[in-house]
Amino acid sequence: MLETKTAPFTFVKQGVFYFSRRVPSDLSHHYTASRISFSLRTRSAVVARSRAQRAAQQLDEHWYHLRVQDIDLPGKHLLRLGAVAPAIGSSVAPTNLETSVKLTEYPTSSFRNTSGDA
Repeated sequence: MLETKTAPFTFVKQGVFYFSRRVPSDLSHHYTASRISFSLRTRSAVVARSRAQRAAQQLDEHWYHLRVQDIDLPGKHLLRLGAVAPAIGSSVAPTNLETSVKLTEYPTSSFRNTSGDA
């Protein structure tokens, strides 16, 4: 008797493969459900395996980033989260786009030719 191996995190319903994965308990506060399930829109086991592996990889990466954000980092209160503001007491004046100089604004005649060509 032949035994078929199904792709990880998949199940078959009426001949169509579905992806299903439990949300880790430490990340459950980020989700409204305890399980992520959706149709892989295929009846092929080979295609289902590929799509399920990709979905699992994307979830693993996303969950890694969520876990990194939730880490209780020592000194986290000192991090600048958002727009970078000048430090208190710094003498740096805010720049204006009209008064700032861009490298493309320098005239080409002000550069010296050091290669020896005249």
